[in-house]
Parts: sequence; C-alpha cells; structure tokens
Amino acid sequence: MKRFAVIGLMLGVLGGHGGAGQASADTPPLSEQIAAIVQPQLDSHPDLNLGVAVDVVQPGTSGAINTSIFYFGKLVDQNNNPIPLDGATEFEIGSVTKTFTTTVLAAQFQYQPSLLDLPINQIFRRTPTYKGQQITLRDLADYTSGLPGSNRGQGSASCTFDGAQIEDCYDLHLMFQHLSNPTFTTLQFAPGTRYLYSDLAVAVLALAEPSLSGSQTTKPLQLLSEWEGLVGSVLLQPLRMKSTHAFDPALDPPLLPKGYHKDPSGNISPALSHNTSWPAFIGAGGIVSTPNDMMLYLEYNAGVLETALNSLLPALRKPYTDVTTPSGEQLGLGWFISPLPGSTIQYLSKNGGVPAFSARIYFAPATATGVVVLTNSSHEKDTDPIVDIGTVALQVLQIINGLTPTTAGPTDDQD
Repeated sequence: MKRFAVIGLMLGVLGGHGGAGQASADTPPLSEQIAAIVQPQLDSHPDLNLGVAVDVVQPGTSGAINTSIFYFGKLVDQNNNPIPLDGATEFEIGSVTKTFTTTVLAAQFQYQPSLLDLPINQIFRRTPTYKGQQITLRDLADYTSGLPGSNRGQGSASCTFDGAQIEDCYDLHLMFQHLSNPTFTTLQFAPGTRYLYSDLAVAVLALAEPSLSGSQTTKPLQLLSEWEGLVGSVLLQPLRMKSTHAFDPALDPPLLPKGYHKDPSGNISPALSHNTSWPAFIGAGGIVSTPNDMMLYLEYNAGVLETALNSLLPALRKPYTDVTTPSGEQLGLGWFISPLPGSTIQYLSKNGGVPAFSARIYFAPATATGVVVLTNSSHEKDTDPIVDIGTVALQVLQIINGLTPTTAGPTDDQD
C-alpha cells in the first residue's frame, strides 16, 4: 500500500499539503523542514531561475509507504519563457546514469556470474592493459579499472547522433581512437587494486553491454543505440519510467530548463544543455529523466516497489571489491556505500552533474527510505555549489530516519 503526495513550494510559498510521514506535535511537517534547507539557498540567487525537486520515500503508518515530491523555485526555457516545475519536468541526471548502466550489467550476469570477470579486451581488443593485466567488467563497474577519468583531450568540434548535431562534444570514433593511444589513455595502476573515479570506464562498459547480449555490431553509434535499447528493455519498461531516455540532441534542448554553472572563479552563467563528453560518454552520464520517473527509480532501489526486477537488488546493494575510497566508502556496482552519518544505517548514494544540472540519489534499504534531488545548476569541484543538493539529500534522509541533520561528510563520489 502506498500513499503519494505532491507538494509544491514555489518561491517559498507552500502550495499544497500532504506529507511523507507523521510528525510529532512539536516537530514541523516534513515539507517545512525541507523548505528550511532548500529555500534559503534559492533566496540567495534571486536573479536566477532555479528549480529544485525533492523526491522522498519513507514508511508511513499501518505499513503504508509514503512517497512525496516537493518543488521549490521557478524555471524558464532556453528563451526565458516560464515553464512548469512539476513531475513531468525534464532534468539531466548526469552520473546517476552510471547506476542504470550497472543495473543492465547486473541483469546480464544474474544467471552467468562469471561475466563479471570477463576481460574487456575480449570485446574491445585495443583497451590498454597494465603490465599485461587486463581490466574486467567488474573493474569497470566498481571504479577500480585504473582508466583515467576521461580521455577526451580536445574533443570534437561537432558530433552527429540520433539525427541531430551538437557542437563542442566527443565523437565515439575519436573516443575509441584515444582508447588505444597511450597519449590519452594509460592505466594508472593494476586493475582491481585501487579506487579511481572514471567516466571513461563506465562509458566503455555501456558500449560493451550490447556485445554481452549477443550483438555482433562493431559500429560505435550502433552500440550506443543498442545500449539505449537495453536500458529501456531491462529497466525503464519494467519500472514504467516512460519519460526517461538518453539525451536526444534534436528533442531535448527545447524541453530542458535553462541551467546555470559556476566556473572556477565563482562566476555564474547560463550553461550548455549537453555535456561536452557526449555522445561518447552518454552511457556514463547522459540520461534525461523527470521527478515522477525518478520517484519510481527511487522506490525500486529502496525496495518498496513490486517488480520482477527485485531479484537484482541483492547484487546491486553489495560491495564488489575490498578496495575503498580514501573516505572509506565501499564500492558497489556504480553505487557508493557508507553509514548514514549519526547512525549505523547503511545507505547507497550516487551523485550526478553536467554543465546545467545536478542530481543526487540516496537511499537506505534497511529502513525503506530514500531521497532524490534534482536541480538545474552545477559547479566546478573546488567552488561552492549554487544549490547544495548533496546537503539537501543527506539531511532529508537523516530526518526521515529520525536523525539530527548534520553537514555533509566527505565523499569521493563525483558528478
């Protein structure tokens, strides 16, 4: 049994009532607690059209699962025309895409566990090795491949895919050329021995997955199209995530909200609606979704959605290596695993970010709780975020687990 509430807080004014749980007499409603975290951040940028969507899953009374979406702020399109901020609004989810790619992998090795130890060189023979040691699919999925974060170099001036063209990008053919060129791609250590966050690793994994399902094609754009098909058939269709898809250069730019990026100097400006590593790295960061669809994805991962895909959850929730991040996080298939600050509750997390958007998904399976936060802004690593959605996600997850909110702890995850 599930209760669903949609709560909109537009420009700080409570636009509806409902909730994701019962508060005690002296505890403010969850809507007010979330507003106290989010709204001051938006108020500090009155000249920007910023929007934030917060999906929340938590147990309610009488065994029910409560799901709520809270909305803050306002949005405009690329031409500065106001657009709705609601469950159907498109957001790019950045590197949260990696968990979609690893879910496809989990479905592929479910009945053939040995696939995890398959060397990627058996699919892409010119992938570099480390003193003869080859990277396995497991290494690609758990951030221990040794591949650099990117091998883009100067990238490409323009790229054509899905019937349209983008500029300032990274062509798939060029990516494979760079993969075999030591100038651009050299393993940093023996695979499986250390942690190194790598967009390149998961992009290669995504392009290998069609071959694991029997594809014979060697054409890079066809591999990308077939990966998109696998994400659809394995994940999106069973979960009824009807609005979620890989970035479409023809259809998405007019629909996406205008987003903003803070550069290394702290300057904020309108940002590109695509990542400059696409289409090569779409499998590592190129999915577009909505608050409604991400609620379904959150419910699935938190274990409160009835679906045949639940058989994959044990594989998706555990570490796959003894290697940990410098902050002590364990490494799953695309997920980072650590104790929720202030407790012993384990939660899984993934960050996402592209030039104009950021996303967070945090959930604790043991307590059937979870949070997704989406916004139309991003920032460089060494600058303060325009909207600190990492703190939003963490503190909301703490609140719904009965904990006192804290500042965000260290993480070695990247957007």
